[in-house]
Amino acid sequence: MIVSDSVPDFTDYSNHLYDEMHIRLLMARSERLRAHGWDHENLSGSHWRLYQNDAPGARLIVDGRPFELKERTVYLIPAGHRLDSSTCAAFTQFYVHFDVVGMPQIALRELFGGLVETPKDAEFEEAVHRLGRRIDTRTGNVLVAQCLVKGIVYEALGRYLDTVPVEQRERWGKRVSSLRPVLPAIQRIEEAPDEKLTIPDLAALCHMSDDHFIRTFRICAGVSPIRYVLERRVALAAQRLLFTDETIDHIASAVGFGNRYYFTRVFTRQMGQAPAAFRKGVR
Repeated sequence: MIVSDSVPDFTDYSNHLYDEMHIRLLMARSERLRAHGWDHENLSGSHWRLYQNDAPGARLIVDGRPFELKERTVYLIPAGHRLDSSTCAAFTQFYVHFDVVGMPQIALRELFGGLVETPKDAEFEEAVHRLGRRIDTRTGNVLVAQCLVKGIVYEALGRYLDTVPVEQRERWGKRVSSLRPVLPAIQRIEEAPDEKLTIPDLAALCHMSDDHFIRTFRICAGVSPIRYVLERRVALAAQRLLFTDETIDHIASAVGFGNRYYFTRVFTRQMGQAPAAFRKGVR
């Protein structure tokens, strides 16, 4: 557990958002990878990732910036970033794919700008390494595995956030405050992007007229409410394409699109490739 003498200077309002934040696990595995066995272009950025390798030899390019992954170091990568990977040696990789739920994604971007390295701590890194050696979510007690993995993810997030500079925390606080007028709508979209979300319904949550809500949302969030809904639906669809065997028609309907053709058009525009090509590529 983290013990720190520093007291976070987040506002009470920001702390309330942290109370709502939780982790949704998608996958956790440990795999032995040979040299060039992890050479991929344009890995899915629809979810968060945690990585720990037991040896050097792996490289990630995140939004065009190269990073050499160090032995035993624990890394976090938020959703929404373009990733390419390559390897020049064999190593064992423990990785967790997850989503951060309850915290507006646009607010998290102020705290996580891309790949982040958790502070060096031999005891924590050994705990992650031990978990990587024993974890296998396909067999055994899934509940135990979920608890152990979530604990590691929460601690990794906490360890990084404990190092965030005051200036960055202040920018995050301002970003959160700027969202406050439309936060009820954003939280509703984050909670249920697959539901039928109309402008009148979202505006009513914020106690605004439809036109005023649309203008205010665009100013606060930087995009229209409809665009924000579509972005979250596509992100959810990308996760289901990657982590389930559901048909594309079923996924399109499940995440709130009226039909597969409209879904394919929106997905392709946002992700750069059609759903079928995306699923085949990432697998």
